[in-house]
Amino acid sequence: MQRENGKDVNNKCHTRRFLSGISTAWKTQGEDPRTLRAARCTPPTSGMTPDFKGVGPGLRPSGAPLRSGFTLIELLVVVLIIGILAAVAVPQYTLAVDKARLSNLVSILQSLKNAQEIYYTANGTYATDWDTLDIGKPSDSAYQIYFHSLGVYGWHTSLKNVQVIVIYQHVSDPTGGICYAKTTDSRADKLCRHVAKTTQSSTWIADTNMGQAYAYPLRF
Repeated sequence: MQRENGKDVNNKCHTRRFLSGISTAWKTQGEDPRTLRAARCTPPTSGMTPDFKGVGPGLRPSGAPLRSGFTLIELLVVVLIIGILAAVAVPQYTLAVDKARLSNLVSILQSLKNAQEIYYTANGTYATDWDTLDIGKPSDSAYQIYFHSLGVYGWHTSLKNVQVIVIYQHVSDPTGGICYAKTTDSRADKLCRHVAKTTQSSTWIADTNMGQAYAYPLRF
């Protein structure tokens, strides 16, 4: 590397070069032209491309690939993958949410039934409304709970064609509870099998206010 007056001539040449649409000579401001002729500027050897085109932002070395975004094919592939994942995951997620709601419904009915048994022990009869029981109504109005002569029953408004009854202890031949799933609704049948802890479809068909429904005994 050549030096003049203790200064790096190559450095001056590199830092003061002009980028333009045409080839330009190396220029150094305030230098003697004879010094420029004497100084042979060594062009960049690595990490730099000496040939640039144009001036301004967004420029690139000539020959370098320019990627400003995704291609249409790449976007279509991403959309396709998201669609497949959604088709698989969303139904499973909603089924899990419905199972949790039905399980919570059964838990609420069990608590209400236990409160009824305490009331029966003290009064010899079952209560017919919430006010006479030492238990509060569910804060979520989606849970519809009612009193029946056999027990307490209810459903969740988002669970179509599914009802649950929890039978009182002092009713003859108690079963603990029953989950009813309308025979024409396979999803309701799957939910009742979940809370009944069985993988087999029920052969017991009962007439309900929903019409004919599969009945799944619940054991507590």
